Amino acid sequence: MAEVWTSNEKGNDKLIAFADNTIYKANPKTGEDVDGLARGLKAGSFDSTKVWEIKTTHCNEIRLQDGKPYIEILWGKDGEEQLRITDEYKRYKVFDFIKANTSNAEISTDKWSAIRAGRKPMIAFFVVLALFLWTLFYAIEAESGNVYYIESGRYNSIVGIVLGLASMGLAKVIALFSALLAIAAIAFIRKAKNPPVMHRIVPRK
Repeated sequence: MAEVWTSNEKGNDKLIAFADNTIYKANPKTGEDVDGLARGLKAGSFDSTKVWEIKTTHCNEIRLQDGKPYIEILWGKDGEEQLRITDEYKRYKVFDFIKANTSNAEISTDKWSAIRAGRKPMIAFFVVLALFLWTLFYAIEAESGNVYYIESGRYNSIVGIVLGLASMGLAKVIALFSALLAIAAIAFIRKAKNPPVMHRIVPRK
């Protein structure tokens, strides 16, 4: 017998079900269609053209990340589907049911380190810092009366962008890059303080 979950909340899949190592989802147009399909799934007699389905044995991984409003299903080389469930309690209930009823699967929980969680904003911070120091050099030179130009006159290259920013003046360059560096630093701190926790179900083939 299938376990079926339904929802009429915006941003949620309207119907999600699990039976015989198979995950189902569907988004019928009306509530009556949802109810009818739910009854059919529970009875084991339904129109398969109206549902998306995949056997857990065909999945590479089923994962749930804390704070994300969906369960991810990965299969094949690039196959990916989401079970969209905004209610946290219900989302974990669905995931735990799939986990408990997926035979011969490897279960794991992976908590990222602070550095791993904040890797992208940290990279952004150092890229912005490098651009800042480069631009600062030309801005200081400009303040001293030394003006640099690109011979081709084309300023759509990285050097041209740096020279263009430097031409704004030293004070504006410092203000602009201070704001960008602060944004990157705040993003890093936020992500590092709350590193994601990933729960995984990896069915064995």
